[in-house]
Amino acid sequence: MKTATLRSLIRKEGQVRPDRQGAVREDSPPRQAGRAVMLAPFAGLFIALVLGCQPSTFRVSKDEVSYFLGSGDKALHRVLCVEGDFKKVLRDADLPAETKAEFYRYVCKERHSREKVVSLYISLSPEEKKSLQRAFIRQGYTINAGPCCD
Repeated sequence: MKTATLRSLIRKEGQVRPDRQGAVREDSPPRQAGRAVMLAPFAGLFIALVLGCQPSTFRVSKDEVSYFLGSGDKALHRVLCVEGDFKKVLRDADLPAETKAEFYRYVCKERHSREKVVSLYISLSPEEKKSLQRAFIRQGYTINAGPCCD
């Protein structure tokens, strides 16, 4: 293979290049791919921080299964709403009647809304938050148990 042909291959396709001894070998991936690989951990960290730093409620656990209040999980909905635990929790919690009705609507009704549950929870006073958590405990739930919440 002539040198001119080799140079034209390098310029046109970027697939082969001579090493220092003149041998032809496959070219390494383009630099842009290397940059993407270098930036991937930072992008993952950024996403984890954004998702991890979103406002949340608290974690409720029963029968060795944990959920965040307001997560919309079907199993949580079954336990809280279908089996009636959430009505008992709200009955025991020291919250205004309007707040209890809103919580029930946002957790148990057809139009479940995680954002509204979180917003409502954030708007509670520290005493009201503790009261809601204690009400869950009285109904046999564990609060904030698990690998990320101990």
